[in-house]
Amino acid sequence: MKVAIIYASTTGNTEAMANVINETVTANAEVVFGTADSADSAAVLASDVILLGSPAMGDEVLEDTMEEFYTGIESGLAGKKIGLFGSY
Repeated sequence: MKVAIIYASTTGNTEAMANVINETVTANAEVVFGTADSADSAAVLASDVILLGSPAMGDEVLEDTMEEFYTGIESGLAGKKIGLFGSY
């Protein structure tokens, strides 16, 4: 199984969450791990499971790089298993 863990973090909280998820998942799966501003969209979309993490600011607005990344892959997400995580 291939799992993509992509995150954006402004204060380090979401990054810490992503690191714990990565440590847990790596034992049982091939992992694509990185930040939203440097992630390979094709590798993410080729994954069986996609986990996206972002802080939510103000009125639950995603961090800018995550919003941009998500918008770029949104059309390829049909039928994918998606998980979301984040911090406030």
